[in-house]
Amino acid sequence: MNTLVFRGDYPTTSALLIIGVGASMFTLFLSLSGLAGYITGAVTGWEPSYLQLMLVVVLIYLFLGLFMEPFGAMLVTLPVLLPVFELYDVSLIWFGVLLVKLLEIGMITPPVGMNIFVIKGVAGQYASLVDIFKGVTTFLIADIVVVALVIFFPQIVLVFTGS
Repeated sequence: MNTLVFRGDYPTTSALLIIGVGASMFTLFLSLSGLAGYITGAVTGWEPSYLQLMLVVVLIYLFLGLFMEPFGAMLVTLPVLLPVFELYDVSLIWFGVLLVKLLEIGMITPPVGMNIFVIKGVAGQYASLVDIFKGVTTFLIADIVVVALVIFFPQIVLVFTGS
């Protein structure tokens, strides 16, 4: 008789649920406290250039990618960043593509690098964790080049959208 065995998916699902609930509460806090509006006002008072704003956003997501899952990083940062991008008339389609690339970089950078641990689970005995992190550096460099190209040439993303 075959029996169905569930192995280890519940902790991941529970963690995602807790992150989602916490991020929803954080978003509600931001809207009720007016902090998102304050941050938007501070950015407009600072009046950064396009490149300065993009540098800050890239650094924020690269830092968060070191320690957070992509879902949690998006839920925590988007309520604050989207009003800023609307002020700067940045295409949200373009920002979505940039965000996905930045979150992908976070998925392969240590110490969390969840995709690295997935590869370790698959490769197991054939490669050590250090070898996998070394092997990913080429892809990390390629992703950083793609992010730079998307920032300096937004038409790459927007060519087929009509924006």
